[in-house]
Amino acid sequence: MSRRQLLLADCGNQRLKLATESLHEVYVFQWRALSERERLADFLVQQNVRAVRLASSSTQGRAALLELGLHAVGVKEVHPREIPLDIQTSGTGIDRLLATWYAHQKCAGAVVVADCGTAFTLDVVDAHGRFLGGAIGAGLGTQQQALATACPHLEAPNQVLSGIPTDTASAVAAGTRRAFVVALRGLAEEFLADVDLGKHATAQFFLTGGDAEDLRVLLPEWEFEEHMVLKGLAALPQ
Repeated sequence: MSRRQLLLADCGNQRLKLATESLHEVYVFQWRALSERERLADFLVQQNVRAVRLASSSTQGRAALLELGLHAVGVKEVHPREIPLDIQTSGTGIDRLLATWYAHQKCAGAVVVADCGTAFTLDVVDAHGRFLGGAIGAGLGTQQQALATACPHLEAPNQVLSGIPTDTASAVAAGTRRAFVVALRGLAEEFLADVDLGKHATAQFFLTGGDAEDLRVLLPEWEFEEHMVLKGLAALPQ
């Protein structure tokens, strides 16, 4: 690449996502694995990077990135005070703020954002741009892995989406995937009872994160949007 570029970096608990400002291509690394860290180091050498805009919800991940060579370019870590929201909470992760701000400025109204990764977050911004907070819990994949570890005799979940389960695979699907969706809907309904929706009848719902693809068929009324943290980074005022 001839022109030096800005690299956007979203570092979570397991995955690092890197992209250029155009978001034309997103590169994903499992930064905790040694082989992936070596692949990442090679990737950074190949890129003609002038600076990195970093959003990190993991202090370990941030340290690993700096060790792998990001210290050789200008690293600008984004902090909550730089997000154009009226933040009503304390200690909120930068990933939650970026995703909800991006959603809010996209639809110019109240939003509920479910970011479903290793952990899930369900957060709310009201019609006036106030970040009100939300919930954090074990993600769908984390729940399924924990169940498989604790009860290895159970079958893996299948793709049955409705009805009363009559076999073990369907029962596991109902108790994990379908129950997870019920929890998201229930929390969102509870939270919105206390939210100023402005002139709109309801909030707009967004679904993102590594498990979102697996959940979107069960949440057709929620807007599926990939890479919302990266999109928030790209849209931040300079």
